[in-house]
Amino acid sequence: MSNPQNKREDPGVSLCFSGALAAASFREACKAGPDCDNPLQVNTIRDAAMDIKNQLEALARSGGDRPLPPALLAEGAARCADLSNLAACSVPTLPPEQSSPAVATVHLAAETARAFVALVREHASADENGYAVRDARGAEWRVGLAVRQVGKPADQEEQS
Repeated sequence: MSNPQNKREDPGVSLCFSGALAAASFREACKAGPDCDNPLQVNTIRDAAMDIKNQLEALARSGGDRPLPPALLAEGAARCADLSNLAACSVPTLPPEQSSPAVATVHLAAETARAFVALVREHASADENGYAVRDARGAEWRVGLAVRQVGKPADQEEQS
């Protein structure tokens, strides 16, 4: 695969924006309604989702005119793993009508993190001593944990 000449063609940047969109969508889905048991906790979840969104957007801009290097790709994977775990841990806290968007966020953030990991593995060189690959593998493990916590999506359960 050739290096992108244009930032818009950088798959790492696209993945950053995908993760940021998932975080924004999750944030909007988390509303502390009148019958919410713990509105402070829901608002804290919303704030954390916004922080992850901002971090991913900043990461997308951090490469300048060059494609994101493996270390920043691994950082993107870590932020998506954070989002996946935040959504998975919030499912029991959120009102029932908001649990489906949280589960969807777990899966979307997990797949985005896995895509980051694939890019890290493709672009990491021996010069980086494997730190980016190690960090990416850690993010991959964490998203696997989040996905197992919420279970399979409904359409996959029907096929099993």
